[in-house]
Amino acid sequence: MGLRLGGLGAKLESEARPEFERYTAVKTVLILDADLGFLFWLGKTLGSAGYRAVPAKSVSDAKRFLEEARLTIDLLIADPTLEGAVEFAHNLKEQQGYLQSIAVVESESDLRGGLQGVDATVRKFVALDSAETTRWLDTIRRIFSDNVTSH
Repeated sequence: MGLRLGGLGAKLESEARPEFERYTAVKTVLILDADLGFLFWLGKTLGSAGYRAVPAKSVSDAKRFLEEARLTIDLLIADPTLEGAVEFAHNLKEQQGYLQSIAVVESESDLRGGLQGVDATVRKFVALDSAETTRWLDTIRRIFSDNVTSH
């Protein structure tokens, strides 16, 4: 089931030109975490900052959404302890040819090898305040900025 815009039957631009979307200003961030409160908070935070946030509480939800929407994911934020998350990240990176990622952990010791080659490891919550929002957004902006300057 493809998504349609404005009832006119036009396919999403990402279906027709996924390579174009990689270089546009709007970045798509897939958040993969079983914690619904975290998904809601981070999705709202990213949306307010101008990112396209795609929340998924399981790998199967993420796969189903990606199959239907056919979006290119610029950044994966995932809990590496979530069943299938590490393999999903690897497969998505291989399929797209690139993928930036953040491992979300409860504490630094929770990573246990987790997502190899991650761009950052970030603790889930310290407190739900403006400092926490700034910490997350600064990390994401740094990752996207590093990617632009490294090419």
